[in-house]
Amino acid sequence: DVVIDEQLVLAVRGRLLEASDRRVLEAFAAEAAVALRQERLRREADLAGPLAETDRMRTALLAAVSHDLRTPLASARLAVESLRGTEIEWSAEDREELLATADESLLKLDRLVANLLDMSRLQAGVLGLTLQPVALEEVIPRSIDDLGPLRDRVEGDVSVDLP
Repeated sequence: DVVIDEQLVLAVRGRLLEASDRRVLEAFAAEAAVALRQERLRREADLAGPLAETDRMRTALLAAVSHDLRTPLASARLAVESLRGTEIEWSAEDREELLATADESLLKLDRLVANLLDMSRLQAGVLGLTLQPVALEEVIPRSIDDLGPLRDRVEGDVSVDLP
């Protein structure tokens, strides 16, 4: 037996070896141990790669989601605070606009939270996924509305024969 370390031992059968042959065998065992360790490290690196990519994606998603949650929350909060304030006398039209802003922001926030909850259920395997066609006239306006102030800068031309 050639002890390499606490975890590795090279066991050889046969005649007793002379000292010079034993040194050659020990050198061979050390090289085999290095190759085994390199293979183990390569497997661990192969496993760590996708995990690191998943972690990067989670971080990016969290940053985007936190921004997307804060924006409608801040809009609704500011609209309500403005309406509750006593410093300014709001006209009926201004009050209606502030209420509409709060309502729109809270609806967007509700959609975001529902989507996040659905996404967490999907990841947990609790919720199934069914793919189905969706009409563009349902998706495009909602997507543009979600752009907030940038929605006024969107231009496009969708072909009527687009499936």
